[in-house]
Amino acid sequence: MSKKKSKQPASQTQVQGPRYFAADPSGPFSRPEVVALVAVVLIAWAVQTFFLNYTVDDAFISFRYSRNLAQGFGLVFNPGERVEGYTNFLWTLLCSVPFLLGIDVLWFSKVVLALLSAGAITVFVLFLRRQQPRPVWWPVYAAGLVLGLNTSFTLYAVNGIETMLFSLLLLLSLLLSSREFEQGGWLSAIPWALLFFTRPDGALFFGLAWLARLVWGRRDRSFVIWTAAFAVPALALVAFRLAYFGHLFPNTYYVKGAGSLSYRVSGWGVRYFRDIFRVPANWFYMLAPVLAGLFTWKRLSRFGRLMLVLPYIYLGYVLYIGGDVNFPHFRFLLHVLPVMALAGFLPLVAVPAGKESRSALKLTALVLITGVMVVLQLGHTRSVWKSMNEAPEQPKFRYGSLVPLATHISIYPEIADSLRRVVAPAQTVVMQDVGAIPYYSGVNTIDIIGLVNGDLAHYFYSRGYSDYLRGRLPESVVQEVDAFARDYVIEQRKADFVLYHVDSGRADDLRYSFHWHNLAYDPRFAELYEPVMLFSYPGTGRDDHLLFRRKAGQ
Repeated sequence: MSKKKSKQPASQTQVQGPRYFAADPSGPFSRPEVVALVAVVLIAWAVQTFFLNYTVDDAFISFRYSRNLAQGFGLVFNPGERVEGYTNFLWTLLCSVPFLLGIDVLWFSKVVLALLSAGAITVFVLFLRRQQPRPVWWPVYAAGLVLGLNTSFTLYAVNGIETMLFSLLLLLSLLLSSREFEQGGWLSAIPWALLFFTRPDGALFFGLAWLARLVWGRRDRSFVIWTAAFAVPALALVAFRLAYFGHLFPNTYYVKGAGSLSYRVSGWGVRYFRDIFRVPANWFYMLAPVLAGLFTWKRLSRFGRLMLVLPYIYLGYVLYIGGDVNFPHFRFLLHVLPVMALAGFLPLVAVPAGKESRSALKLTALVLITGVMVVLQLGHTRSVWKSMNEAPEQPKFRYGSLVPLATHISIYPEIADSLRRVVAPAQTVVMQDVGAIPYYSGVNTIDIIGLVNGDLAHYFYSRGYSDYLRGRLPESVVQEVDAFARDYVIEQRKADFVLYHVDSGRADDLRYSFHWHNLAYDPRFAELYEPVMLFSYPGTGRDDHLLFRRKAGQ
């Protein structure tokens, strides 16, 4: 009698061994693993301390909102003006804590970001631990070291903005979702909601995870709870934005999101990705999901396949919006860089049991790649550190004192101090650098770019205008916008002071001042305003800002 062959599920007949990025338990940490994790975090922190003097100027926008909130003025940049000039709601709320407690916000932000960077490394390690056999534990921590020494990861662990919080929450959301995708559950909705509260971009990531679980994952009662647990707080935040600020999106969207798709993509979007690939180490991260797919696609869980395509969908969105205009060290790339690193190390770390020769080959490749990446990234980090310390506007690094200086532009505190002395409380100052200068001076500010000014931002958007696309737009649009901006400053707002940024480096030549709509060459400006103060970098002969004051009686 012939025996019938038992049928096995397709997943077992097609794939032997574990499925990568499935909901496999990883077990407790051994003592060597704890030591390795602590060592990786401490090494990352040690490199971060070399940039303690670096705080990106935009961080002070959020700090000013946080301070005004703590002082009872509400979420406003200028008291009485409801403009959502930040895109990091949760970070702005968090940074109000030091003002309530009387703690220096710079130290607070840097300590919190350092802890968040440690959290990101830890979650990254937890993700990879699921993919390897227990006897071979160290490759995971080699991968964690590579992530912790990435230049963007290092800089955004100290520079005062929310990027590290976003990266950690995205990793945590994906880690919890990988279990819920197969086993059900809803707790990942908490970090998903916090991700959306951190930046609006979080909605895109949750939407992709939601769609994947709807089509391929577990759709039980917990799926409905999971959806509601994200949707209720997310909709509440949107409702608050509409009620408090009167607009669906943050103000920066209207400043940077204008212009046609072709202008945004072919202009700053292409430039952003060109600059990414100019950093040699970034090639590994950008190509990692593709290579991981080639080597591991059949072994990937469906959620794992989502993990591979997720970064590219997001980077496509980044290209669509025109990159991250003028923001240093690839902030948007860092949002998904840990996920790309997971993909890059997956084929090397995930060694199926029973294949010792192949495991040895993979471990050898892992050692080589880790060594090359550490050298490349530390070399790039050193180059960035050196350029910062050689730039005249950058405060010099002072190792040993461990005092984070006020801002990465050394002259800004001096400018702020001068404004405090000459500007009366009811007067207004027009400027383009709306971070540290208005934060430290406390003056009422008119932002000529429009980031914290709703009137200019929404007019620019209605005309399809963005400063960053100025050279690509029809001349008629540029002239119309320039006329409106000049009228707004001179006639409508009657600004008391104008802090003109001297892009040319010479106070007698203001033609190249990028954001100023040729304001200095308007006949009315020459008639109504007079220069009163010049700010220059000592020993360089380079002028930076020129302060104009409206003439008495004008």
